[in-house]
Amino acid sequence: MTRWSSMAIVVAAVVFGVADHGPLAAADRPSLAGRWTLNRDLSQFPREVGFGMDIVPTARSGSEDRGDAGSRGAGASAFVARRESEDDVRKTQQLVEEVRNPSPRLTIAQTEATITITDERGRSRTFHPDGKEELQPLDPAPVATRTKWDGDHLVVRYKVAQGRELRYTYSRRGNPPQVVVQVQFVERGGHDTVTLVYEPTRADEPSLPDRASPSDVARKPIVGITGSAYSGPRKLDSRVS
Repeated sequence: MTRWSSMAIVVAAVVFGVADHGPLAAADRPSLAGRWTLNRDLSQFPREVGFGMDIVPTARSGSEDRGDAGSRGAGASAFVARRESEDDVRKTQQLVEEVRNPSPRLTIAQTEATITITDERGRSRTFHPDGKEELQPLDPAPVATRTKWDGDHLVVRYKVAQGRELRYTYSRRGNPPQVVVQVQFVERGGHDTVTLVYEPTRADEPSLPDRASPSDVARKPIVGITGSAYSGPRKLDSRVS
């Protein structure tokens, strides 16, 4: 066998090995598809979850800022005066509220290219696990997300605001069958973590009523960083490459 023949065999082996590895990796990804019900007894909810309470809306006037600075005195060092837009504040409120009050039911549809997650009220978000930035609908304004597979875990990263990220990690357990959703509030200085455990919805399980009507949500005041509610989805087909 000549030297060139040997090299050709080695190159062919490498090429076919890579070609075989791709489909196997895709086939090994777990299926999250199904109808799932939250098991609160198995889930882990910290007493307080959310981002740091250091948002200062941009709508405040300069005189108010000067007055506050004088009144806070030495205690001002305990807080960081972050300048966030009103949309960013409201997006943060809605996303935190969704973690604090997770949907009791999830319906997940999955293909090789998309994962669509629908909550108990029929609000759906479709994610493309290609690592590219795309927009998801929220009530105040769309939020940028990036989704990809990390081994057998699906990771969805919400860019909440500058320096703040909400990271959802979905995984599948087989015995007993469960979908585990770990949510991390990632920001400088650390993060809070919530773990949600969903089990298959029984066929005889009664449907759940909506927790609030759209009119109730519209009237609900915004209090702090976790006070807003999600009234329903808006379709958004735009994607950012």
